[in-house]
Amino acid sequence: MAGLAQNHFIARAGYEIRNPLNSIIGMTSLLLSTHLDDDQRECMEYIHTCAEAIYLTSLMFSMI
Repeated sequence: MAGLAQNHFIARAGYEIRNPLNSIIGMTSLLLSTHLDDDQRECMEYIHTCAEAIYLTSLMFSMI
């Protein structure tokens, strides 16, 4: 029973994390397709890369 509850919690938490990350990834992709100065582009690339890494990590944990 405890294992089932834990699996449900992890799956739900992963889902709750991935939803906003989809928005962050999408918005940074849009911003990266516009004209940005070097500092802005560097910040957007950093945010985009981190969001993708967190998304993939949460996806992996939800599959365990």
